[in-house]
Amino acid sequence: MSEIIDFYTRIKYKKDNMIKEDDILDDLDIYDAILELEYDTIVYYDEKLLTLQGRANWSYARTFSPSQERNELQEVAKNKGIDNLYYIFCSYSLSMGIVYGIINFDINNNAIYEKIFKKENYEEVLEKLAPGLVKKFQIFNEGEEYFDDGKDLDDIVEEMNDKISKYCYQEFIKFINETKLEELNFNC
Repeated sequence: MSEIIDFYTRIKYKKDNMIKEDDILDDLDIYDAILELEYDTIVYYDEKLLTLQGRANWSYARTFSPSQERNELQEVAKNKGIDNLYYIFCSYSLSMGIVYGIINFDINNNAIYEKIFKKENYEEVLEKLAPGLVKKFQIFNEGEEYFDDGKDLDDIVEEMNDKISKYCYQEFIKFINETKLEELNFNC
C-alpha cells in the first residue's frame, strides 16, 4: 500500500501566451475535470489567495498519470484555449518529507513535467518547530503513557501534524511568491 500525502497547491495557467493568475476553478467545466483527476478531493485552503489543499497517493505528480480523467481535463482545457496548467505545490508526509515543486501539464503536447525546487526532512523540521512534542511522542513510543497535561498519543500526533501543516503552508506561500513561471524551462 502506498502512502497518502497532504499537499497545498496553487493552479496557474497559460493562455494566449500569457500566464494567468485568476481563479481557473471559476470555470465549472475545468473545476469538474480537475476534481475528477484528484485522488481524494481538493478544497480551497484560502480562497482569497487561491490556494488549495488536498491529498495524493505517494506523490502529487502521480495524480497526473495517464488516465481517462487526465484525458478529460486535457480535452476541456484544450477547448478553453489553455496551453499549460501549472500546479505550484508543497507536499508533505513523514516518510516522503516536505517537497516544494511545480507540475506543468503541457496540454498541447499531452506531457507532464515536474520540477522539484526544495526538499526538507519532515522530522528535522518538526524537531525545530516543537522539540517538546517530539520528546513526548518518543516517550509514548517507548511505553510511557502518562503526562501531567492529560494529553494522549493521538493529541500529540494531532498537535505535531498541525504544527507541520502550518509551517508548510507558510513556506508554500513564500515559494509561490518567489516562483517566476515565465523564467522556467520545463523541457528537460
